[in-house]
Amino acid sequence: MIKYLMAIMAAVLLAGCAGLEEYSKAVEQMDQRMSADWLHANVVAGKTTKDQIISWYGKPFSDTSMSSTSFGSAFMPDEMMVYSIRFSKPAGSGLGSYTEHWVKAVTFSIKNGTVSDYTVTKNSF
Repeated sequence: MIKYLMAIMAAVLLAGCAGLEEYSKAVEQMDQRMSADWLHANVVAGKTTKDQIISWYGKPFSDTSMSSTSFGSAFMPDEMMVYSIRFSKPAGSGLGSYTEHWVKAVTFSIKNGTVSDYTVTKNSF
């Protein structure tokens, strides 16, 4: 009976580690796709479509449609799509160790179905 319980506990522990490893890989991939180099190489204003952004990043964290008939509205985006990730990792070891946290976001401005601009922000805390 004890061998059976220990086998179950080991399986649960390994499954939890595998899930954490998959999550870490997904965050690392998203972080790479939010880098200035990757965005500069892959996102072209007026050519990269909204559908391409969704295929790379998935469903946005926030999607805001805009509508205006005021002066200057021709220059305003039709839509703003925001993607974000949050990550925590241990930094240092021993008594002086701490956990590093950061949030990174990329906001895509969409005009006539294509990206007109994007902004990347990263906050550490």
